[in-house]
Amino acid sequence: MRASWIASACLGLAVMAHASINTPAEPVKDHQEQISSAEQSIDQGVAYLRDNNSDAAAAAFSVAIHSPVFAQLPPNARKRAFLLSGLIAFEKKDYATALDQLKQCTSISTSDLNDRVDEAAWSGRLESAYYLGNDRDAALSVIYVAPRWPAAITAMDPGVIYQIEAGIRGTNGDLERYYLQALFDMNWNSTLGTADDLWRDLSWFWLKEGNTEKAILVSRRVTAAHTVISMLVDKRFDPITQVLHFDVDQVIAKELAADKAAVSAAPDTLKPVTALQDFLLDTHRYAEALSLSDAVIAKAGDGSGAKAYKDFDEFYVWVLDGRARALERLGRWDDAIRQWQHAARRPEQGAMNVSQVINLASLYAGLQRPKEALDMLSDVGNMSPYGRMQLEKIKLKAAIEQNDEPGIAQHLDYLRAHRADDIASWEIALIVTNHLDAAADLLVERLSTDKWRSDALVDMQDYLDTTQTPLGAEEMRRWKIIVARPTVQRELAKVGRVEHFNLDSP
Repeated sequence: MRASWIASACLGLAVMAHASINTPAEPVKDHQEQISSAEQSIDQGVAYLRDNNSDAAAAAFSVAIHSPVFAQLPPNARKRAFLLSGLIAFEKKDYATALDQLKQCTSISTSDLNDRVDEAAWSGRLESAYYLGNDRDAALSVIYVAPRWPAAITAMDPGVIYQIEAGIRGTNGDLERYYLQALFDMNWNSTLGTADDLWRDLSWFWLKEGNTEKAILVSRRVTAAHTVISMLVDKRFDPITQVLHFDVDQVIAKELAADKAAVSAAPDTLKPVTALQDFLLDTHRYAEALSLSDAVIAKAGDGSGAKAYKDFDEFYVWVLDGRARALERLGRWDDAIRQWQHAARRPEQGAMNVSQVINLASLYAGLQRPKEALDMLSDVGNMSPYGRMQLEKIKLKAAIEQNDEPGIAQHLDYLRAHRADDIASWEIALIVTNHLDAAADLLVERLSTDKWRSDALVDMQDYLDTTQTPLGAEEMRRWKIIVARPTVQRELAKVGRVEHFNLDSP
């Protein structure tokens, strides 16, 4: 929890003294006593917070909120109680109570509250909804917060923004469009990379509304090569691509130049380095990618990395990851394993480095070394729904190598039940278990479904050849079989096209 929330709330609300609350003229004595008692409970709760006694404060606010006369208190008093009660519940990770209290808080209109207090209420509501998995309410909160306090959205983990979008995708077109438009209007960008896929999706909503002008305006912000490809090969976007005339090779050259310029402009940061690494890998410039990472490793080798790079703790592990991926794509399996083993020892957000562990386990699985893959995954902790799909996919591959029929069934069941978390992983699960008819049917479903079509079409394109692990090569052989199926080709002809691009497959 942001420590400033309760502090800001107290600063903005505690000054509203008991005397500022207006009570009806000449009330009935018992009623007046109830009003006074509720007011005193709120004031007492604020006092407890000043003394850092959140348990006592929560109890005091609860007494006030459950008073039979609470609804008759002035709006400021009720808002104060709901806000502080909700933020205390959030701090205690009681997200259901926090969301309930903060939703009621934000529904009360007042005219004289400190702006930081209102921001705290909405930010708390947003994060409570997110932690509860209530993506609809989290999206509504982003829509409200983004134009008023854009810095609050910028400060959030971009993974949260993407996960909310994934949670509402395909559930309510208006909500998703408002959500994406709110991010677009505040010029949101992601520290994980560009937000181009979001702008592509927003442009599609405007096309569906019949507003080609707005769709083109949004699409002008798309600069990432893979997103441009997803639009060029999707017939839905023809009204845009026929006007903007994207040239993928030019887009690639511009993106590469921009990434190199970003590295030169910020020599004391690693985030631009990781972005450049990714693009060098995409364009098969493996020697350059290795040279780039080796220069950083040499600079940090004497233990001075944190002094040389201000974002060292956050991004150095991704420099190591990029180096491992370059080695993997060169077919230098043992070197890649050693690099990922080193990267996996670095903590990720204070906990076990799940990302690097999964990457290394995936390589072991691809090399048909199931025991080592499973050993890597034995201590993996909490992860996102998408991460869990990656884990189950690796375990499925290991179970196949070990002829573990119960394990195969178990992992297939999980991947099937949670396919909405990552439909592409479910596709791969069907391929590796050699259910090619079902895999072809799923690909047709992906092509015919708005929310899955772009990724399906991108997967189907013809890309630069890449060195494959033994299992990876077999997966690719089966993938080409299902892509060639007549049912798949008929659906493809309706919605898109396949072309060659000078990039690595996504």
